[in-house]
Amino acid sequence: MIYTQMKELAQLLLRLPRELRDMIYPNIIIETKPIPLISPSPHSLTSPTQSNSTIATEAMEAFYTYNTFVVNLSPDSFADGDSWGSDPGAKLFLRNIIVYGSEVLDPLAPQTPQEFEELYSNSLHRWIWESLLSLPKLEKLEIRLMKKREGNIDVRDLAPIIHALRERWPNIDITVSVSFDDILSEAWYDPFWATFNGGEENPYQAAGYIDVSDFFCSPSDEDRRYVEEYLPRRKMPMGRNARLGLLDHSPQERRALGVHYVVKEPALFRVMMEEHYQVYKKCKESRYLEKNA
Repeated sequence: MIYTQMKELAQLLLRLPRELRDMIYPNIIIETKPIPLISPSPHSLTSPTQSNSTIATEAMEAFYTYNTFVVNLSPDSFADGDSWGSDPGAKLFLRNIIVYGSEVLDPLAPQTPQEFEELYSNSLHRWIWESLLSLPKLEKLEIRLMKKREGNIDVRDLAPIIHALRERWPNIDITVSVSFDDILSEAWYDPFWATFNGGEENPYQAAGYIDVSDFFCSPSDEDRRYVEEYLPRRKMPMGRNARLGLLDHSPQERRALGVHYVVKEPALFRVMMEEHYQVYKKCKESRYLEKNA
């Protein structure tokens, strides 16, 4: 029955010009919730055996164009294959994605951008984030990062890519949020803290992700003046301890206070991120010239 209906629908659509078909597809294939890209379930209209090869190709393009997809770009997700899924055509049409990642860098990594790029430019972490640059139609990107260590967040594997995305597509909408739930839930069940909060009898309540997009914007003139006057050495002060500051608060309070535990000096963070991007670009250009010499 469904097979016959799909065939009939395909034949009806083929009577219309492509411009009208492209206006109709979104009303058929849009899902109300984000779709895991690693295992999507497209509408049956996208199947050549159930509709028509022409309609299936067009509907599949619309499926990836108009829906929002969820991608896990943590290193563990690449252990068994590519997180971008099995459909090679998906990356050509994706416009809206939600990316889950984490803070994963070695806390003993080199401090200067130049040293960092020399050591980490070919690392798995950098390669994972650079894969975002291979999406030619990306319009809306939401990055959700899980905090893994106390103190200021370390996203030097990701930060230059955010600037590169904005330079390549100036109108792109990028949102960045951070969660402390891994750090806090681990502490919650620690024997020491369990004596205060009840441990297993009082389960940890996740606070979710906190929007910190402002930290990942380009620095303003005010940011630069502040850094030159108060932090000219470009040394980030020690960040706050989330376990000590957030663990005894409610999830709602953690969401309100958590922004202060991501990075101690937001202005310096923005300035350093932009300076790192300039180093990243020079290193990329240098490697390109060496490769093509």
